[in-house]
Amino acid sequence: MKYKLNDYFEGVPKIGNLSIDCIRSEKSSNIPELFFCVDDNQNLYICFCCEVSGTNKCLIAQTTIDKLTDQILKDISIRDIFRSSDGPCLIRKWIQTPYGEINIEYEELEDGTCFSDKYLPDQIVKYSDMAQKK
Repeated sequence: MKYKLNDYFEGVPKIGNLSIDCIRSEKSSNIPELFFCVDDNQNLYICFCCEVSGTNKCLIAQTTIDKLTDQILKDISIRDIFRSSDGPCLIRKWIQTPYGEINIEYEELEDGTCFSDKYLPDQIVKYSDMAQKK
């Protein structure tokens, strides 16, 4: 599936709808790996997609432009950007069934410190390492 700007997630618990605002990095399959979304109130969220045990997961954490800019200037890792979120944090899981249906579940987290290391990039991966692939 090819994602485009303005694609979105509907009915995200505690958030509402999210629209893709900026894609920072895509996997070779054209699925966004690191991207940013905004909700209907223009709150900013950082998102990271990965696959674990055959299940696609997207980590979603609220952030702000000021916080993100500060973290990028300090060359903070992607892992630390997620862990520093004190707003809504979720894991979106989806599996495509053999019949083409997509089952979506959300796991709500207390805050960014609850993201598991197995889902996040290694501690050494920085925002600047996640270059937009053309």
